[in-house]
Amino acid sequence: MRQEVNKNIHEIIELATNSPEAYMATLATFFVAETNIFELLDRFRLKFEVFQYEDDPMVYLRVDFGEFTQGSFHMTYAYHVTFSKLAKVWKEAYYAEIDHPDPDHISGGVIAVTDCNAFTKTQFEFANQLTQILLQHGYLRLEERDLIEVVPGLDFAIDTFAFFGPQPTVDMLVFRPFWGKY
Repeated sequence: MRQEVNKNIHEIIELATNSPEAYMATLATFFVAETNIFELLDRFRLKFEVFQYEDDPMVYLRVDFGEFTQGSFHMTYAYHVTFSKLAKVWKEAYYAEIDHPDPDHISGGVIAVTDCNAFTKTQFEFANQLTQILLQHGYLRLEERDLIEVVPGLDFAIDTFAFFGPQPTVDMLVFRPFWGKY
């Protein structure tokens, strides 16, 4: 596990195990994004939505990158950034939806595609500038390899959570209410 990720995980575990009240209070706290992020969104003239819920460490920013149409081909683009209330970290993903007219479809007429790479130049430019802002403010980007890494020696606090595997992953501890109420 990367040293920076390991440090964040141990701080979260320490908070949750030594001070469950403080852990739950952190989850209930309203996340405030850096002002520079909203300035960047405005500069690119992008529509966005922020989703966050009490008792949930995940804060979700969905950025709409418009659509492309040529003849019967239609595609929409989005970029999702997920922050954690528990640590100064983020993860990202690029999304595209392709409409298809096949009358035999079972997908609702839309093919959804997720990738770790940008689909458009604008997505690429925006994400690069956002990355610079987040790094300047001390955030750590979690890559897929970080997210799927198992945290050894840690038992599930909630028996039903074991459904997802025998041991928790970094993603579960950072972005899920792992020790929350169920």
